[in-house]
Amino acid sequence: MNAVKSIYKNAPSSIPVPREFQKKNIEVIFLPLDEEKNSIDISKFFGAIPDFPERAPQGELQTRENF
Repeated sequence: MNAVKSIYKNAPSSIPVPREFQKKNIEVIFLPLDEEKNSIDISKFFGAIPDFPERAPQGELQTRENF
């Protein structure tokens, strides 16, 4: 996955989309940088990142004899 991160010092009214992302399904997240860090509610982004894929079976736990 190719990702592009852009930070605008003074956000324009419209933001250009890179050519490789045009006419594709994309997700855009706006996060203001000038707010206090402790006031950001992370629950706003719930579901923004897709779930991790299921892991393959890891096998049986190895047991060892005590000496």
